[in-house]
Amino acid sequence: MTIEQRVAFLERRCRHLTGLLIAAMAVTMVMFFGGAAPNVEPANLQVRKLEVMDESGNVRIRLGKADEGYGVVVYDASGRHRATLTDAPRGAVMSVSKNGGDIRLMAMEDSSGLSLRDTNGKPRAVVFVTEDQSQIMLKDSGNQTVFSAPKSE
Repeated sequence: MTIEQRVAFLERRCRHLTGLLIAAMAVTMVMFFGGAAPNVEPANLQVRKLEVMDESGNVRIRLGKADEGYGVVVYDASGRHRATLTDAPRGAVMSVSKNGGDIRLMAMEDSSGLSLRDTNGKPRAVVFVTEDQSQIMLKDSGNQTVFSAPKSE
């Protein structure tokens, strides 16, 4: 498989995972708010934090404060975060993780990027874009760059 094919595959996979995450969050919100039958229909609902809990009382979804900003955090049954969609002063981030692997999309004020991390949390593929340049790097398990375009010094 060529590097271009690998990058195209990773981009497709990232788009699919992003779509699935957004769809899951939308379905969860529709189920949560659509199933509620209040006695009085309020014109406005304001809260600082909203948590969705499972049958065991574990928080599975939290809307509200997340790190330095606000967003949505999805947790697994044991309380580890698995997906986030946050906006903070330094930028917006979306991440999805499972069994140690991690995909992160970042949109900053003057740049954006994508990183794919292995089960040890080490970045293995990184795409970085600014107004003036873009770069893609592939790394091995020892964090050594095995491919970079344009070449890194």
